[in-house]
Order: sequence, then C-alpha cells, then structure tokens
Amino acid sequence: MKKSVIQRQRPDIFESFDHFNEWLSAPGHWLSGVQRIDVAKATRAVADCPACKTISDALSPKSLDHQHQCDTGLPADVEVVIHRLISDQTRLTSADISSLSDLFGADSAFAYVEILGVAVCQFSLDEFHRGLGLALPELPKPKEGRPDHYLPAHLETDTAWVPMIPTDQVSPAEQDLWPGNRGANVFRALSATPDTVRAWQHLSETMYLSLQGMAEMIHAPNRILSRMQMELIAGRVSALNQCLY
Repeated sequence: MKKSVIQRQRPDIFESFDHFNEWLSAPGHWLSGVQRIDVAKATRAVADCPACKTISDALSPKSLDHQHQCDTGLPADVEVVIHRLISDQTRLTSADISSLSDLFGADSAFAYVEILGVAVCQFSLDEFHRGLGLALPELPKPKEGRPDHYLPAHLETDTAWVPMIPTDQVSPAEQDLWPGNRGANVFRALSATPDTVRAWQHLSETMYLSLQGMAEMIHAPNRILSRMQMELIAGRVSALNQCLY
C-alpha cells in the first residue's frame, strides 16, 4: 500500500475494515467462514472477469453460457449469482434465489441475503482501495465453526423476494437495527440475517454516515465535505452503479 495515502485517511475507516474482516471470517447465520471468504473472493474476481462484460452487454443474461472467471469452492450457480450481483444487478430476478437451492435447499432465500451482504460490503471495501490506487488487502483466513441458522422472531414475505423484518414488529434482539419504526427498505433488505445488517451499518457509518448523522442535512459530523457535497458524490456513484430507487 502507499503509506502516504493511508496516512491521510481517517483511521476509523481502516478500523472499520478490520472489524468487517473479523466478521467476514467467522461463520454467519447461513454460511460458514469458508463460504463467506469464497463469496468475497468471487466478488473480487468480477473486476477481471471477461464473461461478466460479455453477459452484461447481451440482450438477456440467460442467452449466453459463459464460464465466469473465479477460483472458489462454491458451486457454479452460486458464483453466477455473485457475479450478477456486482456486474448485472438490474436484471436479477427471484429465479436467481431459486438457483441456490441445490446448495441451501429451503433456506436459499436466507443464504441469498447473507451472500448479498457479504458481496456488497466486500465490493465497497475493494472500491475504496481501487479509488485511492491502493493494493487490495489480503482476505482474512476463515474461522472454524458452523452457521447458527438464526431466524428473527418476526418476518414478512409479501414485500420483496426475500423475507424481511416488518417495521412495526421488531423483536428486542433486533431493536438496534434501525430507530423506532423507521426501517427503510435499504436497512430491511438484509434484515433476515440481522448480523449482516450490523456489519453493513458499521462500514456505512465510516464510509458514509451513521443513522443519526443522516438526520443532519447541512454539516456532516466529523467530515470535511458538507452534506450537500457528499450527496452530490453519492448520487453520481449511485448512477454509475445503477443503484436506483
């Protein structure tokens, strides 16, 4: 890494990366530590995957049968979903969740949520390094253990492709996920696997804003840029990544 570039960054950013790696390497709700590291590897491989470019330019992602460039222990169907999450997300469908059933069976929707959370966080971390011209850090070594198969007390299944915690039925164990009944879909999307929400929020607080900081519309707390400048950049990045509401 370029030491001078790192020294000019807020130390809490790299502390949040260490926190994420600690979470990533451990077994989750539905994935083992090995599987989570493999998801991170597959996410990182998208940047140099020629098949992703060819498929994203095609009229339909189903019209081509290209082998994605990846070297993980994950089944091919899982790798395809991860690559599409990063390179062709606007054409994802509920069928992509069903494609995970060979590995995860009836729990494929929950596994998909955890895969999504790992991929989004890893991609954000990697893009930060790429944007500053830094070498990508090594992925952590996976820890032993089995997924705990934790399920929140209340879940709704009629709002999206995946189960989500209802905004008005948050159990005490998940009270920290969002304030009051103000659970926007951007938070709720990962809520079937609560620890994934927590990991994403921890990164978001340093790379963007905390939930409390989002309420400040003029001066962003502990930031050099104003809130308006931050949102101008965020809007441009969202447009480039096709992250649309």
